[in-house]
Amino acid sequence: MDKGIQLYKNLKKTQLNQYNFSNEGELNSLGYKFLQNHKIDSAIKIFSLNISEFPNSANVYDSRGEAYFNKKEYLTSRKDYQKVLELEPTNQNAKEMLSKIEEILKKK
Repeated sequence: MDKGIQLYKNLKKTQLNQYNFSNEGELNSLGYKFLQNHKIDSAIKIFSLNISEFPNSANVYDSRGEAYFNKKEYLTSRKDYQKVLELEPTNQNAKEMLSKIEEILKKK
């Protein structure tokens, strides 16, 4: 995984004209492929890379929040969903996920 991330960074520096690095969609799709295959840690690494590339996108925080939720790391997930609302205050999914997380944390 780390070699793949390094390759991405190298391609971005050296092959900018041959690949589309202009939006978070490609990395997000890759992260979800890992998530769907139950490779949550790999998904989190990809989503974290996406956040470093697109720190003002609510979508990338939402995606990582989902991965942390699936990993049952609810406090970290909550931080990501709070960031979603900071960037996009009307995001309904983030509001719903924060409610779910609060219910889970109350039971602990």
